[in-house]
Amino acid sequence: MGVFLAICGFNCAFSTFTDSYVDDEGNVHYGIATRTGFWPTSRSSNVDMSKYKLRAGDFVHAVTSVFVFVVVAGLDKNTVDCYMPALETTRKTMLMVLPPVVGGLCSGIFAMFPSTRHGIGYPSNNGAKS
Repeated sequence: MGVFLAICGFNCAFSTFTDSYVDDEGNVHYGIATRTGFWPTSRSSNVDMSKYKLRAGDFVHAVTSVFVFVVVAGLDKNTVDCYMPALETTRKTMLMVLPPVVGGLCSGIFAMFPSTRHGIGYPSNNGAKS
C-alpha cells in the first residue's frame, strides 16, 4: 500500500509539470516543462517553446498538490489503520478539521499562483482538433 501511495503522490507532483501546445495543423502535443523549454521539442516552427519553461509557481503547485493528497489519503480509514493505528481515536476530529483548513489554505495559494499549464488530460483552450 505504501508503494501505491508513493506512486500516486509522485503523479500529483509530476502532472503539474506537464503541458500541451497546438501545432500548425491543429494537433495537440503533450510534453514536460523543463528549465530550457519543453520536452519533447516542438515539431512546429510557429510555437515559442520558451514560454513553457519551468517557473516558481510550478513548484508551488507541485508541493501544494502533494500536500492535499497526503491529507486526503492520510486520513482514509484504511491508511490510518495500517500506518497510524494510534490515531484511530482522533481520526474523526482530524477528518472534520484538516480538510477545510487545508482546502482553504491551498485554494489561497492556487489563487496567488495561478497555473496556465494545460497538462496531460486537461483540454487545451486553443481550438485544436479532437
